[in-house]
Amino acid sequence: MKKTIALILCVLLVAFAALPAGAAATENVNTLQAKFRDGTTANGGDYVYYSPVSNVIDTKHYPLIVFLHGEDVGATPRSQLEKNGFWNYASAAYQARFHDGGGCFLLAPRSKNGVWKPEDVSSVKGCIDRFVVQNQANIDTKRIYVIGYSKGADFVWDLLRAYPTFFAGAIPAAAILQPDESVTSKLQNTAVWLFCCDVDVNYTASTYCVRKVFKNLQNATYDLSSIRITAFSNVLLPNGEFILGSGTPPVTDTHSVWYAVTNDMHMSDGRIYFSQTTMDGSGKYLDLGSSDGVIEWLSRQTLEGAKSYDVPDEVRVPFSIFAFILGAFTRFFQRLFGWSGSLTEGSEIF
Repeated sequence: MKKTIALILCVLLVAFAALPAGAAATENVNTLQAKFRDGTTANGGDYVYYSPVSNVIDTKHYPLIVFLHGEDVGATPRSQLEKNGFWNYASAAYQARFHDGGGCFLLAPRSKNGVWKPEDVSSVKGCIDRFVVQNQANIDTKRIYVIGYSKGADFVWDLLRAYPTFFAGAIPAAAILQPDESVTSKLQNTAVWLFCCDVDVNYTASTYCVRKVFKNLQNATYDLSSIRITAFSNVLLPNGEFILGSGTPPVTDTHSVWYAVTNDMHMSDGRIYFSQTTMDGSGKYLDLGSSDGVIEWLSRQTLEGAKSYDVPDEVRVPFSIFAFILGAFTRFFQRLFGWSGSLTEGSEIF
């Protein structure tokens, strides 16, 4: 009997080890979306977020990804989690891929009426500032990244235009409005990975137009290896994966390149997304392996030598007082009852 059990365990271990490193998250969509908590901004807006912090004694510093939805979602609270697949980043499999112990904060603001506008820049930056201060014990401020798709990618450029030295890495996927050199010339230290499709239904989002932006980034960056461009001839959607010999054509789209981003550049069976070419700033074509996806690339990006996080006093001071009081109560309850929770966990004070 023991030999049989041992044999079964060995088979299971071998099967587990054989799973592709880039395979998609195995947790179902509802479970992953439920991991995101609700938050409220200072001006009455809202956002959802995921925290990798498990308890109050966790002293690790995790990166933060800010995710900006497209025009097709965002009209109602939590709708920014619909359709795009960003919830995959909250899965245990994806969280484990981040460097330095694994884990990453995720923050997804929601635009008013589902459409980002340039005048929203200061309020979104304020949302990020407050979230960072609220989680200041665990966020690595040298590793803050921003990802956006379609209209959200346009807004990525709006943020980079206003705060060119703030983000360590940026991924505009299928941006429709391309920036000029006045924006890209300021991104010497910002890693940027562009995603586009050759025949995008929006001509200005096509590879032809995005390549001009890439060239400008090549001229501006201090590190050619830190910038990339991925161009698709067509994008295979997650629900339309090609099965050899099935006789059913795959479901594709010419604009939805963000599915490659939110699936970490891999299909559910671990294959790298096909119908695409990826090149870095030196002009080298990259053959992405099973573990070389968006998360691997993001994890390498950091603002070395960056100044300490500069947050306005009106954000920092009220929170510091509030956090001190809650921290005192937390320590009291821990010592009195041996409780391991946190009074500040999930609380939204801004």
